[in-house]
Amino acid sequence: MKIVIHVGMHKTGSSSIQHTFERLSRSDLEYIDWNNGGNHSGLFVLLFEDPEKIAGYHSFRARGAKFIRGLPALREEWRARVSQQLARTGDKTVLFSAEAISLPSLGNATQRLHEYFAHWSNDISVIGYARPPEGFMPSAFQQYLKGGDAPDLFSGGVWPQYFARFERLDRIFGRDTVRLREFSPDRLLAGDVVQDFAHEIGLGPLQEDQIIRTNESLSREAVALLYVQRKLGRGFVAGFNGAHPANNTFISRLAAIGARKFAFSPQMLAPVLEKKRGDIAWMEDRLGHEFSEAGAAHPDAISSLDDLVDIALEQYDAVQDLLGDAAVKDGPATTDTLVRALERLREQCYAQVAGAKQAAQSIQQKGSLPMAIKTKMRPLNKDDGPTRVNLARIIWHMDNHETMPSDPEERKSAFESVSIDYQRKALRLQRHLENNNLMIVETEPQG
Repeated sequence: MKIVIHVGMHKTGSSSIQHTFERLSRSDLEYIDWNNGGNHSGLFVLLFEDPEKIAGYHSFRARGAKFIRGLPALREEWRARVSQQLARTGDKTVLFSAEAISLPSLGNATQRLHEYFAHWSNDISVIGYARPPEGFMPSAFQQYLKGGDAPDLFSGGVWPQYFARFERLDRIFGRDTVRLREFSPDRLLAGDVVQDFAHEIGLGPLQEDQIIRTNESLSREAVALLYVQRKLGRGFVAGFNGAHPANNTFISRLAAIGARKFAFSPQMLAPVLEKKRGDIAWMEDRLGHEFSEAGAAHPDAISSLDDLVDIALEQYDAVQDLLGDAAVKDGPATTDTLVRALERLREQCYAQVAGAKQAAQSIQQKGSLPMAIKTKMRPLNKDDGPTRVNLARIIWHMDNHETMPSDPEERKSAFESVSIDYQRKALRLQRHLENNNLMIVETEPQG
């Protein structure tokens, strides 16, 4: 068999690659199974990280003590599953995709990953994409906020760390085995990372209807609100098994606010780029060419992180609208009233997802405000419109693929607990399409 390992880096269209190839039906292709989700980062850490460090992985740590106690058994279960899948794969191309492989902190795990797959095949390829820093840094900043952190831009918190990411991959797998590409439209096949990846692994061009595109970017306004909640509020409240879906629901609610692009100004990035000139030069030498030009500054680019607080305050009324009857009634927009409104919205989202008494107790213990929130969720019914419900389910699946329950009944219950929010999101998408003379129409399956 041929084994292809896709290593990201982060923020280079990895989700689109993962969603597309996990679902691509081809007799010559085998995508490693992992809880119905295409991102193997959690599986990579579970199987190959130092045993004493697995519990520290952010996706596992947030789920609480009970989940962490079960990690050793889960590790053995999934190692057996993957080995069984490889044993029956035959002469196919096997795909394993995990951005976490490129994280500098997971060097031991990467070495074990190589040793494991080398046991199955001597035909191993590693493919990675390097994004220019001007594009990577604002995207990474968003991702850190989603995970609960408010990183310091100037201390290297969102720097790509090119040498640290990729040099060790060259050492572990061999430089001739590792193919690195620049993630820029003018450097990708047809300007498309999914088509480029398909070409790199030896497939012909994919049909457009075979490609699943994801865009996880938040607007400038939503980033500002999330920044304020992370920096001045209680942040990502975790420690129970539903923490990730609850956090994702909160972020999805904020994502409905604003439409302007989030970007850093050249003046803001200049000191960081100057400090990291050596790392940039190493990456360009490894690619064999200079990074593509960054282009003109975006008109909505911020010049300071302090700008985010001002932008967030301008969205106070929009947050109140999301709260509806639970809106905060304690004065005009200030940082204090905004934080209270954001925390109430977070609790509202957590209450929708948590449900179970144990999770509700965890929320109370881990930092909820002393306010009673009751969210009545009506059941799905035919009046919602089957197309909207199906679209809502698709959007929910894309938002939560990393933490999707493996049990079908649990998945059904998890979706129904947040279905109204996702139907609103689906409705907004339908209206946006209709405003552009486009319409989603369901058809009967062919064949």
